[in-house]
Amino acid sequence: MATDILFQSAFRCLRVPAFIINTDAGGNFTFGAVNASYETIIGLRAEDIIGKNLHEVVGLPPGMASSLKQFCLRTIEIVDSVSFEQRLFVNGVDVRWLTQLSPCPDETGHLAGIVGSVTVVREHEVDDEVARKSVAKSADCYVNTQNTCDSVNIK
Repeated sequence: MATDILFQSAFRCLRVPAFIINTDAGGNFTFGAVNASYETIIGLRAEDIIGKNLHEVVGLPPGMASSLKQFCLRTIEIVDSVSFEQRLFVNGVDVRWLTQLSPCPDETGHLAGIVGSVTVVREHEVDDEVARKSVAKSADCYVNTQNTCDSVNIK
C-alpha cells in the first residue's frame, strides 16, 4: 500500500512528461494515468484523457493515436522498450519529442500496462497560418513516424 502511494506521488511530481497505458486481452489501449508535464506538452487535461481509448481522446490527432497504438503493439511484441519521434502543434508551437514506451509486467510476469515518457526535442513558435497549412498538408497533425523507418529507434 505504501509503495503504491509513493509511486503515485513520484509519478505526479515527475518533471518529465509521463503516462501509463492500460492494456486488455482484447488489444484495447486506454490511458491509465498522465502527469501534469504530459498534460502540458499535449495541451489536454488528465480528466479528458484518463480512461479513454487512444482514439477516443478529443484533441489528440487521429494520426498520433494510431502511431501510439502501433508502437504499443510493437512494445508488446518485442517485450522491450521502443522509442520514436512525434510532432504536434500545440497553441501555435511546433513541438517535437522523443517518446519511449516500456512494458510493465505485473508480479506474475504478465503485461500490466505500458509506461511512456517524453523528452522534448524541439519547440518552435510558428505563425498560426503556417501551422494550419502544415497540419492540412500532413493530414491530422502529422506524426513523422507513420511511414518512416529512420525515425524509429528500437532497442
